[in-house]
Amino acid sequence: MRTISAEQFRAADRPSLEVVDVREPSEIAQIAVRGAREIPTGQFFARLGEVDFSKDVVLVCRSGHRTRQLAWALGLRGKEATTLEGGVRALLAVFPESVEVRRLEEGYLD
Repeated sequence: MRTISAEQFRAADRPSLEVVDVREPSEIAQIAVRGAREIPTGQFFARLGEVDFSKDVVLVCRSGHRTRQLAWALGLRGKEATTLEGGVRALLAVFPESVEVRRLEEGYLD
């Protein structure tokens, strides 16, 4: 499984990436990743056809746990995806301009 740090993500050629935010709508309502396709984890495989695998797919969640599981499951299906290490929490710390903080609930980033 491939990973990318928030620093590497910041330096990446964004048009060559298919960024998929797999968090739930209630989480995205708090902090959105700019330019990401939003597909909740529970719908991911049902909506897999929406993901552009001709690009480098980067999966994003809150901390990286869900994306590691999804990337592993994609690998079993012959697809590749990269996990953003540290998820949205890392983006907020390293690359804050890549996210839009909408209404942050206490404890979400803990």
